[in-house]
Amino acid sequence: RGGTFRHSGTGSAQQQGDRVGGLVFSDEEHREVKPQRGKPAVLHLINRLVSHPAWERSAAPKPSGAGLGAALRLRRLARPGSLVFLLSDFRDLGAAAERQLGVLARHADVVLVFIHDPIEAALPPPGRYRVSDGIDELVFDTRDRALADAYSGRFREREAALQRLARRHKMVLAPCPTDRSLVTSLQACLGLDRS
Repeated sequence: RGGTFRHSGTGSAQQQGDRVGGLVFSDEEHREVKPQRGKPAVLHLINRLVSHPAWERSAAPKPSGAGLGAALRLRRLARPGSLVFLLSDFRDLGAAAERQLGVLARHADVVLVFIHDPIEAALPPPGRYRVSDGIDELVFDTRDRALADAYSGRFREREAALQRLARRHKMVLAPCPTDRSLVTSLQACLGLDRS
């Protein structure tokens, strides 16, 4: 459940003639796109991303975190001096993956793009809610403030752990809630906000 995207330099890699490559992965499968120049390389990477079987409901994620750790060991994709964007929810980030991130950060500039839904940070207003994924259904009650506070606290702990990890290895953490443009979030975190 994640991906790494690599380009050298800043701005639009494709417009500047930089090489673009990536690794799209889940616990079950890794798809590597070797860095190349030009629009076809960008389109090929996007195609590999959107066609990954992790998007199918049948490809249920495993809580092992093995995918992230294994993917980061494939750092040969990122040459020294590369700029690496790692897009993930980092839900299953374990000690092995953290060590691999540290190794990667020693020879590349790493941006951790922390993708999350706002409902992960805080439950909706007090009430009873029915949710479904199209097959299974669940009803939950957000009127219990202790439950709501504990729920928010778990998200804050995960975010704080990512912040500590980023500081320790001199990486950039770019929080990216799904109700905000990815481009806007990255511009703000990288100091490129033009607003």
